[in-house]
Amino acid sequence: MYRTFIAGFLLTGISLMSTISHAEVIFDRAHQTTYVEATVLADRIKAGLAAEQLSSATEINIQTDSTGNVAVTGTAVTDEDAAKAVAVARATEGVESVTSEIIVRRTH
Repeated sequence: MYRTFIAGFLLTGISLMSTISHAEVIFDRAHQTTYVEATVLADRIKAGLAAEQLSSATEINIQTDSTGNVAVTGTAVTDEDAAKAVAVARATEGVESVTSEIIVRRTH
């Protein structure tokens, strides 16, 4: 029984080691604060966009980096919705620059 336990333990360990060695590392302690700051900034912008009540067909995506650069992408139904999304991003505390790649797709 002792041998079975040890053999099972070793096989499980070997199996986990091979799985872990192929896993992508998501958590990086060296850049933890940077990641959190960028995420908080994106969340602030998204909250601002939600408050603006853009058209339901408008789909805006926000990408941020650690230096406050923001990319606003996605689709808008009107030029006004696209402009509002960029204005909200620019007005958000912590944003240094905004790049817009919003495509306006009007519905008829």
